[in-house]
Amino acid sequence: MRKHHLSYLAACAIALGGLAAASAAQAQADAEKSRPVLSLYHVEVKHGESRAWREGVKALKDCYGEQKGERSWWTWERQNGRGTLYTVVLSSPSWADFDNQDPNMRACYTIFDEKMSPHEVSVTTQFMRPNSDLHQPGTGPVARVTGLTLNDYDKFMEVAKAVTETQKAEKAAPREWFDNMAGANGEEDVLVIRRYDNYAGMDAEEEGLWAMMTRVHGEEKSKAWRAQAREAIDAGWTYIYEYKADLSYEPTKK
Repeated sequence: MRKHHLSYLAACAIALGGLAAASAAQAQADAEKSRPVLSLYHVEVKHGESRAWREGVKALKDCYGEQKGERSWWTWERQNGRGTLYTVVLSSPSWADFDNQDPNMRACYTIFDEKMSPHEVSVTTQFMRPNSDLHQPGTGPVARVTGLTLNDYDKFMEVAKAVTETQKAEKAAPREWFDNMAGANGEEDVLVIRRYDNYAGMDAEEEGLWAMMTRVHGEEKSKAWRAQAREAIDAGWTYIYEYKADLSYEPTKK
């Protein structure tokens, strides 16, 4: 991770007409407040140097705590795929929060250069926001994360809304939905996350998505929705992530 990337991460951690018209504006403002901007920093660590990088993060965590830092970050480790990759997540209440800088982090900047950057291959940054129509917060330290690249966002969302409404009605496990707010070409447009209390949770038998849609809505509707979703999706991937509490920072859990 290069200094300008990490300094930006630190800055983000610093950062993590009539009555009817006025009411509508307030409602929109309230909705935006419930959709924090998530900064995702995907850090690829050099082969064989994961332990050293983790120690660097712990040193940063200790330093920030000593400075009485007030912003949180959460670290997840990818369990499959090429190389060793950690994703550091910070939450900001709005884009305006990115204008602020955290003086408590400045004293810790040298840790980035001395104890973290030497062990990193690259850093990729993304900005995500919960989808207000689909997002259902989940819990658990194990997550199945699916990313989808779309060629027709609106067409896909029609199906996603029907699926989410059905899952809610059938009391299926919640899914977290996030929209990519500033992605480069080829990046996933949406993330869908299913959380578990442990790895054993993934062994539990659950009704398949399209089996559920067929049972509830009938085969004809289910097939039509499935075909529409497939047409709207260009590519997809799924990774398993595990939450790392020792590499995360929350002021109330120091």
